[in-house]
Amino acid sequence: MDIGKHLSYIIAFACLVLSCKAQITPLWQADPDAPDGSYFKDLDNDLDNFEGVWESDNNGTTLTLDLRKIENIENGTFNKSEDILVGEYKYVEDGQTIMDYLPLLDDPTIIGHKHYVSGNLLMANYHRPPCNNCQPDDRRLMLFWIDPEKRNLRSSSVLRRFQENGVEKLEMRHYLTYGEGSDQDLIPRIPYQTYIMTLQ
Repeated sequence: MDIGKHLSYIIAFACLVLSCKAQITPLWQADPDAPDGSYFKDLDNDLDNFEGVWESDNNGTTLTLDLRKIENIENGTFNKSEDILVGEYKYVEDGQTIMDYLPLLDDPTIIGHKHYVSGNLLMANYHRPPCNNCQPDDRRLMLFWIDPEKRNLRSSSVLRRFQENGVEKLEMRHYLTYGEGSDQDLIPRIPYQTYIMTLQ
């Protein structure tokens, strides 16, 4: 075989391989209109700031949130892949366990956004809700929540990590995104409010 022809085949094959390789985009610049096969990667490790077990305790009423980073998971809705945080939670009110989904985090059959808490939407300090305590380059994180016994509600949380007297803390603004039904149906099992959580 002619060397020039052989070289042409190698170059054509290399171009084909490179064109099939996913286009990597920083997670904070994720765009649903990006080409199919794009990978929204957490290049700046923003999601790492929120990983861990966080707990809020208010006189016997506790909310525990366990968050873990999953890399390069397919998002079938947009035909792309992404890094996300997934999590599960436990809520105890006046010493009584209302719900405990923490064990589901270790269930290998539950993948990605099928967890009751998930997301990767990074927010600057000027995004709503506004953050008066954020530094100019701080990034907050929005997560989406599901309560399997209140599927008529869709809840979200905006998380901000900070340090107080050397202790790692998380401010979590938990609020209703969407709900349908009667006033009674719209009452969440985890109250909508701001929680200050400590890294365990």
